[in-house]
Amino acid sequence: MEIREFKHYEDVKSQWLELNASYKTNELCVDYDLHLHLWNRYRRNRDDQLRILVGSEKGEVIAVLPFILTRMTPAAAPGWIYAEEQLIAREYFSLPDRIHLMVNAFPENEATDLSCFYVPRHTDDFSTAPGRVIDLLESDEAYLASLSGKHRKLIRRNCAINADIVCRSAREIHLDALRPLIQQYRSYWREKKAGLPATEVIDSMEKLDMDLDILRRAQELGKLIALYMYLGSELVAVNFSVRRESDRVDDYLTLRNTGPEFAARGLGNFCIWQNIQVCRDLGIRYYDLSDFPAEYKNRFVNTNCFYYYYSGGIQADKCRESS
Repeated sequence: MEIREFKHYEDVKSQWLELNASYKTNELCVDYDLHLHLWNRYRRNRDDQLRILVGSEKGEVIAVLPFILTRMTPAAAPGWIYAEEQLIAREYFSLPDRIHLMVNAFPENEATDLSCFYVPRHTDDFSTAPGRVIDLLESDEAYLASLSGKHRKLIRRNCAINADIVCRSAREIHLDALRPLIQQYRSYWREKKAGLPATEVIDSMEKLDMDLDILRRAQELGKLIALYMYLGSELVAVNFSVRRESDRVDDYLTLRNTGPEFAARGLGNFCIWQNIQVCRDLGIRYYDLSDFPAEYKNRFVNTNCFYYYYSGGIQADKCRESS
């Protein structure tokens, strides 16, 4: 077993593509072009640092693991993260039965949005954390029966409130149609962050830009699911999710009209419900709402799925010294 360390994505392209060919390909979270693009556009010219571990066994690549040391901002202290944190349900880019051979070389890192479907063969070096995954089951009736009576009532009420909204699914980002909702999003965040350090407001804007870049790449890979919600001729909400392997989807982004006349409609919740219908028709079984805790997710989640994250490693100050 050999583990080598690199500081640039370009240095590991051949190994990355080799692992794509033998393990996973056409998947957003392990797409070389996307990782390189996000690094070049958002991180290369900042103080962020990159540390890529490449594991080989008998000449065969078994792991390519990029760790990023984030810059210090008022919004977040610096710390190593695994891969790009904007990617939902990130899986370790390593064969699950070989990841235990890599962990001693990991920096101390934070882990969020890791996949609930990646199970290391040996879990001694990992801890668990709850995911927020929906099992769509075979029908609306079966799915709703899996929820508590309170949550069934909330979903049905939300559907009734929005019965006048028409949902249209697509596989493309209609950017021109989105511009009014994007502008509302930016205004909403400026108001929400009023009085806070400017860097936090900028980060909110950057997050949206990064999400849109990720979704464009998903579209290129044929993985994008887009839902456009209309009230009459007005686009009032849009939801974007990304297919994952054969039976999963990751929920990425909802933009909605934030005007007071829409405050009681719960458009974000309605988008999830409508996407459940679309995804089930596409043969998708599991719907990942990401690990970030939020009350609205509780009404939809009907599983006890959890993910494994690395819970050890060398000290963070030594990580910084060696990078």
